[in-house]
Amino acid sequence: MYKGQKVVDVHGHMTTPDRFRNYAMGLMSIRSPGTEPLKISDDELDHSLGEHVTALDKRNIDVQLISPRPVAMLHWESPHIQEQWCTVTNDVIAQTVRLHPDRFGGIAQLPQSNEHDTSNCTAELERCMTTLGFAGAVLNPDPSGMRDVPGVNEEYWYPLYEKAQELDAPLLVHPSITKDKRVRAIPHNYQINNVWEEYLATLLYIATDVFEVFPRLKVVICHAGGALSRHRDSDIRDGDPLRKDIQERFVNNLFFDTCVYDGSFMRAAVDQKGVDAMLFGTEIGAAMRTDVVSLIDALPSLTDEDKIKIFNTNPRRVYTHLEV
Repeated sequence: MYKGQKVVDVHGHMTTPDRFRNYAMGLMSIRSPGTEPLKISDDELDHSLGEHVTALDKRNIDVQLISPRPVAMLHWESPHIQEQWCTVTNDVIAQTVRLHPDRFGGIAQLPQSNEHDTSNCTAELERCMTTLGFAGAVLNPDPSGMRDVPGVNEEYWYPLYEKAQELDAPLLVHPSITKDKRVRAIPHNYQINNVWEEYLATLLYIATDVFEVFPRLKVVICHAGGALSRHRDSDIRDGDPLRKDIQERFVNNLFFDTCVYDGSFMRAAVDQKGVDAMLFGTEIGAAMRTDVVSLIDALPSLTDEDKIKIFNTNPRRVYTHLEV
């Protein structure tokens, strides 16, 4: 809680027992969909969630939206394997939410692939939103890790955008692994992909007509948009500065989470994007990271009203299917 308001975290990842990833390894090893569905008992799953729930309590987080761990989405796999893994993943997320409905909400994995456009994602998105009761879905802008699919502004993505707009399902832009050989020497090099792909997505959404074609589409970009603009007043489109675009033109479409752990970066991100565009996010699972609630609370430029917007009002405004 923060000053009597629930703290809603829009960026968390699922915590699972070993059986979950073992099932994925089996799918990849035999190269064909398994005949037996994954079965995790409620007791087994709940036991694995113990540290996760404790972490939320310690960080004063009341409700968290959980999505698949990006490095485990397997979007680089063959479509027939990815589709089964996607279904299994979403079913386990739904099971997690059912076990702790007051603490978790679901964010869906979609069966993305570089072998086709996003039309194959719409049925799973609809299942997750209407049958499983999820709040939104993840959009991986680089599913293969090879940077070989069209940019997020292109018609390749239109089937997904149309369905997401129809269902009022916000899309959380979160990349996964990269196969770029240049970054192999860098530990946790998928983080480099996050910076590039998230910042690129931000600029593409701002510089093109996506939100004119889909005026009710809502997109949330992780990690405060990946990077800061070093040209605060640079012209991105039609003479409008980047900051003005986010704070005025796309106030109902384009959002960013606060999943950063450096105070100076956080301060600059909120300043550049604007309070109304920022949604509280931490990426906390079972692992403990920076106390992001305290990090935001310590920002001298924010009023209590600003902080409540970030912690509560903005997440609830964007994720309308989440009951808080």
